[in-house]
Amino acid sequence: MGRVCGGWVSCNCCSFRDLHTKYIGSINIFSTECGLRSGCFGILNVTLVKHLRENLYATILFQDISYFDKERVGDLTSRLTADCQRLSHVIGNDLQLILRNTCQGTGAILNLMVLSWPLALSALVICCILSAIFIVYAQ
Repeated sequence: MGRVCGGWVSCNCCSFRDLHTKYIGSINIFSTECGLRSGCFGILNVTLVKHLRENLYATILFQDISYFDKERVGDLTSRLTADCQRLSHVIGNDLQLILRNTCQGTGAILNLMVLSWPLALSALVICCILSAIFIVYAQ
C-alpha cells in the first residue's frame, strides 16, 4: 500500500509497472480474440453466401421453361441478390453480436456468483422476469 504525503499517494512503482504490463497484455489478448472472431465470422459469411448462391442458381436453372415465362429474369436475379445480402448481414453482424453478448453475460454471471451469490441470484431473477415480459409483449 502507498503512503499519503501532502495529498498525494506514493506507491510502489514496481507494482504499478506489473499492473500496467498485465493491463496491456490483457488488451492485446482481447483485441486478438476480437479480430479472430471477426475473421472467422467473415470467412463463414463468405462461404455460406457462396454456397447459397450456387444452390439457388442451380435450382433456378433446373426449373421448367414455363417458369421463366411467368417471372422476369431480372426480377429473379435482383430478388436472389437482395436475399443473399440480407442473409449475409444477419450472419456477419447479428450472430456475432448474439455470440459476444452471450459470452459476456455468462462471464458476468459467473463473476457475480464468485463475488456474491445472493446478488447473482437476484440478478438472474430480474433477468428471468424481464425475459418473460419481453416474450409476452413480443407476440
